[in-house]
Amino acid sequence: MSNKITLFALGLCMFAMTSLSAQTKSLEFSNKRVPAFKTIERTVYDTGTDQFQTIPDDVNALPIDAVVLWGGPGDANGEFDGGLNDWTTSGTGGNGSDALWYWDQQGDANTGAYWGGLGAIVSPSVSNGAMVFNSDFLDNGGTPGNFGNGPSPTPHNSELISPAIDLTGQSNVALSFFSYYRNFQSSVYVAYSNDNGDTWSDNIQLHGDVPVNERTAAGQEMLVYLPGSGNTDQFKVKFIFSGDYYFWIIDDVAIIEQPRNDIRVESIFYTPSSYGQPQVHIDSDEFFFQMNLSNYGSATQTNVQLAAKIFNSANNLIHEEYFVIDELAPNIIDSTFEFDNTYFPAGLPVGVYSMEYSVTSDSTDQWESDNSENTIFRVTTNVFQAETGNTDFAGGNGVAGLPAWDLGNLYHTGSDFLGQQYVGTSISFAPFDFSDANSLQGKSVIIALLEVTDEFDFNDDNQFFDDPNLIPVGLSQLTFTNQINGSTVTVDLEEGTGVGGPVLLKEDTDYFAMISYPDSTGNIFNSELDYGDNRINFVAYNGSWFNGFTNSTDVPLIRLNVSIYNSTDEKPLPESALNIFPNPVSDQLSANFDLEAATKATVTISDVSGKLLMMKEYDNLASGTLQYNTSQYANGVYFIRLATPEGTRTIKFVVQK
Repeated sequence: MSNKITLFALGLCMFAMTSLSAQTKSLEFSNKRVPAFKTIERTVYDTGTDQFQTIPDDVNALPIDAVVLWGGPGDANGEFDGGLNDWTTSGTGGNGSDALWYWDQQGDANTGAYWGGLGAIVSPSVSNGAMVFNSDFLDNGGTPGNFGNGPSPTPHNSELISPAIDLTGQSNVALSFFSYYRNFQSSVYVAYSNDNGDTWSDNIQLHGDVPVNERTAAGQEMLVYLPGSGNTDQFKVKFIFSGDYYFWIIDDVAIIEQPRNDIRVESIFYTPSSYGQPQVHIDSDEFFFQMNLSNYGSATQTNVQLAAKIFNSANNLIHEEYFVIDELAPNIIDSTFEFDNTYFPAGLPVGVYSMEYSVTSDSTDQWESDNSENTIFRVTTNVFQAETGNTDFAGGNGVAGLPAWDLGNLYHTGSDFLGQQYVGTSISFAPFDFSDANSLQGKSVIIALLEVTDEFDFNDDNQFFDDPNLIPVGLSQLTFTNQINGSTVTVDLEEGTGVGGPVLLKEDTDYFAMISYPDSTGNIFNSELDYGDNRINFVAYNGSWFNGFTNSTDVPLIRLNVSIYNSTDEKPLPESALNIFPNPVSDQLSANFDLEAATKATVTISDVSGKLLMMKEYDNLASGTLQYNTSQYANGVYFIRLATPEGTRTIKFVVQK
């Protein structure tokens, strides 16, 4: 019970090494394909949080030109008008007591202790009520902290079952409805039967991507394909809640004909090697564009155009690619299409960028809001990061009961430093203690930056300190004192090979930024981005490595901070190549360039510690005067450096206001 209280209070989840799957009776279908569900939604980029916010598109759950076979607008059973009507419900709690769905006039679950003032489901017919499964109330009776003492303690397993529906002459139908769901440790499904409920299809899971303590939009519009259904007057469908907290609310159910025109973007490949990369390092990160499509409609789609576009934070288009499919036949499910061209993001200014994938065809799509997907990446000044940096993290993941375990992110340096030397200065991470003490104090972690050699193999089964193909170029140790669970901690790296001096980075090289945790201690994770198969976090325990967490998009907050190594110019350019004025400077520094020939170049400004504050890239820099804004810099000493393939020139200047 204390574990449940801790999880509710902190909004954090423990990582589960195994997953459970429901056992169901199976129907045999002559033309079975993988079931899929869709949601109508639109996505809006929020520059304040560096993420896309998903909101309902409108209040109309039916596809364009949908043919309703049962339920739908005006039907009492479809709208749950005034009550359960011809539906039935059954279910049990952890002690065998009844755990049932119920009709609610307001369409909310406000009797639960952890309802938190949320609004009702946003559905067309909410005014005449909706169906609710309230796991929250059933477990605690509406009293905070009263876990397990409600009318039906968790875990719950409950079903809402439709009446028999006549689908004679109709096959491969779809289910449309409105859904409002909040998750703790639960799962929700639909299933269907062609024989009046004697046997049921496999469960089709919905909302599997809703993190712990998170919820869907208040009126999530759902379209679920039911392959092999119909051609019977004994068809039934059911909604299933299984697990532990909070609620699921359903309204406006309809069975419709399979739409003729319905292409879906199933998934996109997350092409950046990591979410955030410094300018000089992202230059060589070759982007390629790939998306998975399905044609759920009954008609062949012609002239299917795939588009991949990149926008800056001002929503200006900076790059686009297209790919055309002449024909996409029905029942093509989750097929992969890769664009012909690639893209190097060279010269992008510091900032956040959005990537939009979309698909169109000659026919008007009947469920068009699933025809695009968005994702984001960031160009930074001096930080490699795999997670988005938002404070709304999915939770803390730990491997309780195991020996010490190691966790890290993989980062790749740029292929051309233009004569400059970059160093790894520190690693930032967000630790969390999962023991009963719930305190980091006195616990120690090892922080490491490991150079990955060409001979490294994940199948080596070596602890990372013992692997001869991983070079510890940076090592540090930290014993926690007053650090707070989940807060970001930054630890300076010390040279790890015994040579001493700075932690020098090589060009075009992979590095693991690693944290070695003791038992019961873990790390805060973020799941705002879906990296798909391009998982970039790595774990090692008991000498075994694996790439990412099973059935999870979680990425740990473990960042590598880099800077310019402010030594003397080892290959100096002539003094005439770069001169600056005024010095001291207040708001604007002028730099005069005089090079023998136009050349690729970078101009950087850094502080005395080597922290990179500004970088500009030029394809053909020759001669002339350029201005750089220094108004945001505090009084102090700074360095401006010109780097070309021929060498570098560094000048110290002072900001004085």
